[in-house]
Amino acid sequence: AGGTIVRNTNFGHEFFDHWQNYYLHRPRGFSSADNGAIHLAVNQLLGLPMEECVSMYHNLVASVDNLKPFYEFLACTRRQLGPPRRWPLHFLKTGQQGSFVWWPRYHGSMFDSFMVERRPGGPIPFYHGEKAKSVKEILDIYGFEFRLEGSSEWTQDESVVKQCAEVP
Repeated sequence: AGGTIVRNTNFGHEFFDHWQNYYLHRPRGFSSADNGAIHLAVNQLLGLPMEECVSMYHNLVASVDNLKPFYEFLACTRRQLGPPRRWPLHFLKTGQQGSFVWWPRYHGSMFDSFMVERRPGGPIPFYHGEKAKSVKEILDIYGFEFRLEGSSEWTQDESVVKQCAEVP
């Protein structure tokens, strides 16, 4: 879904749970899976009017060969969002506080790789559309270095990177 950055908080977890629930209600046609769903999830989170956009979403029946209905749905959700800004929020379930920030185009941390010349280590930290098949490819694209807990050395060694990525 483009570039989404969420803090590891109860508020962030609740938002991801809310967003993932749209998976169970995907339309038959092209909705760009998580990308289409996040537009509804965000609008609902912000308490914006949704009836028209929800109807458009559930009536997406066209294939990927006809993106017009999908783009009309996106336009509906973006009209509701208005200009980029920061919204302070409270989640109803837990009362957790948080915020949602919608960055203006070309001001976020991610760009489509086909739109800009990819320069690892440059001013753009992440590229949307990069489908790395291995840890080596990720390292080649981004140039990240990793360090195991207790070590003073930073490295791009694949075995160290895999250990850092493992979830206990």
